[in-house]
Amino acid sequence: QKIATLRKVVNQLKSPNREIIELRYYKEYSYEEISTELGIPLGTVKAQLYRAKTLLYNIFIKTGNR
Repeated sequence: QKIATLRKVVNQLKSPNREIIELRYYKEYSYEEISTELGIPLGTVKAQLYRAKTLLYNIFIKTGNR
């Protein structure tokens, strides 16, 4: 049930954030693989992933899932 809830929360993210979360945690890509896949610098991958995780956390808390 928690996995299903987490997937619903991930689906609430906008495309760039959702895509980077899916690549990192669903497909288990490395930062370097994500960089290559998306055609963005490694530092950008790290920054976007951090922002996406923060957004996920905030959505998760707002929906009352702890």
